Amino acid sequence: MYKLDVAEAKTIVGGEEKCWVSTYSNDGKGNCVRKVVCHSVDKHGNPVGSEYIKSTYSESCPVTGRPVTYPKP
Repeated sequence: MYKLDVAEAKTIVGGEEKCWVSTYSNDGKGNCVRKVVCHSVDKHGNPVGSEYIKSTYSESCPVTGRPVTYPKP
């Protein structure tokens, strides 16, 4: 009997997710908060449901002098 691995099973029945990183906030002083946003997809790669924030993290970014907070999805 052939055994499916998890990645192959998700491809067949859906349940995979696509993720990307976007900026959540920038204090203008070189500190940014990035968010990892994900969206579930079906077996054909089409989006299913709503996107959601999987995690956030801080990192350095260029000093702009202008603080910015981006809207939540």
